[in-house]
Amino acid sequence: MRVLLVTMYFPPAGGGGVARPLKLATHLPELGIETHVLAPDDPKWLHRDDELDIPPQAHVHRARYLGPRGRLPAEELHGLDGVDRVLRQAALFSRRLLLPDEFVSWALTAIPAARRIVRNEQIDVRIGVSSALPFGPRSRLRPSSPASLRREPTRSSRSRTRSRTRCGSSEPTALR
Repeated sequence: MRVLLVTMYFPPAGGGGVARPLKLATHLPELGIETHVLAPDDPKWLHRDDELDIPPQAHVHRARYLGPRGRLPAEELHGLDGVDRVLRQAALFSRRLLLPDEFVSWALTAIPAARRIVRNEQIDVRIGVSSALPFGPRSRLRPSSPASLRREPTRSSRSRTRSRTRCGSSEPTALR
């Protein structure tokens, strides 16, 4: 089986978002699954960790990153007052137009690259780890209709049901 892991966060990037895709790229080949990773080229990461090792068994493909570079808007505005702050806010306004987040512009190069990888490497399954990328089951990325795995819903998006016994009662009660 061949898997394409599409992720916005992969070394040399650092931070919490790198852990899941890095572990998948490390452990899937150990299970006999040929793993390909599509990640952006280095977009001047806010957090960089050069000590993270890229697994040698994973085939890493890079697509050019076209999005905003540099610090977070709050960091750029910190300490500015008056006209300087207004001018910086005006310069940062375009980032607010990028929905669902500022990394969505990477899709302009990631989708064609993913199509090429799926076609050339005969990928069976693609896994999208970044929320900004349209790689779900209804995406246009279907050259050979490979299976698509979606990220599990977050805890806040699914109904939580627990069993609990009321005081003085032996019957369980569902909490929502």
